[in-house]
Amino acid sequence: MSMADRIPSMSDKDLKVLHDNAARLNDGGTKQQQAAAAELLPAIEAELDQRKTAATAEKARIAAEKPKKTRAKKIA
Repeated sequence: MSMADRIPSMSDKDLKVLHDNAARLNDGGTKQQQAAAAELLPAIEAELDQRKTAATAEKARIAAEKPKKTRAKKIA
């Protein structure tokens, strides 16, 4: 199984570490490391974006389900 195939099953923490390492190697690794990092970075970033979108949608869904707080009417 290639690293790209493992990306969807990785934890958020592991995916972040992989992204940071690939970005670092893309800028300063050997030619072989740069090539591997350049190949992985688009897949990693797509997965990170997808997870961020899903998390935002989940937060919006939870917020919509919460009952609205109402203020007590002030008697004059």
